Amino acid sequence: MFSLEGLLRSERAINEFQRYFEAELEQRRVAPQDDLLTHILTATIEEDDPEVTDRRPLDMAEMLRILQMILVAGNETTAALLGDLMRLLGERPDEWARLQREPERIPLVIEEALRHASPNGAIWRIAATDTELGGVAIPAGSRVIITYMSANRDEAVFGPDAEEFRPDREHVNEHIAFGFGNHYCLGAPLSRMETRVAMEELTRRVQSFRLSDDNDGAYAPSYFLRVPTRVTIEPLMA
Repeated sequence: MFSLEGLLRSERAINEFQRYFEAELEQRRVAPQDDLLTHILTATIEEDDPEVTDRRPLDMAEMLRILQMILVAGNETTAALLGDLMRLLGERPDEWARLQREPERIPLVIEEALRHASPNGAIWRIAATDTELGGVAIPAGSRVIITYMSANRDEAVFGPDAEEFRPDREHVNEHIAFGFGNHYCLGAPLSRMETRVAMEELTRRVQSFRLSDDNDGAYAPSYFLRVPTRVTIEPLMA
């Protein structure tokens, strides 16, 4: 799935990202600004030890992880969702035409795209107790990767046609593209709003379109994200 060259390239990119933002954060220590970096720099959190009541500032590693999450979760996942949604609609011109007639359907179509083509298919979790899965012992405290994308196509929840893209299906919003429970994604409202605004503008400005011939349906290699490498469209003249 990953070549050695690709892994090294990713490692260099992460290191460059960390050096850049570490320098920016240190600059904010000297000259605070009214911006996100300064707010992160001055934030405090509770200690893991329940007997310690004092709050502490974030360390550099924690701040860099937060910034990386903001950039990925607030940008790449929504862009991936938009790409896959346009691909799905490009394959279904009747659905695109219906969206133009009935723009109130846009949120429904977005929910079905989140279910059918979730941009995030795995997440880190920490084992709360010692357990065993598939004959493999997992000690308490272990970090594990949970892949959950198939749950969004569970026929017991979404019906026998769960593999199909059908916005009118029952329980369309019962997907777990944003997780669930206490770990539900904080950025879900932002992602939905970004996608809705983009779709409102696209359906207003683009009467019809076709998918370009150079779309190969490929996805970038990743354990976590499902990001199309290319989705290009060609608007059609009426």
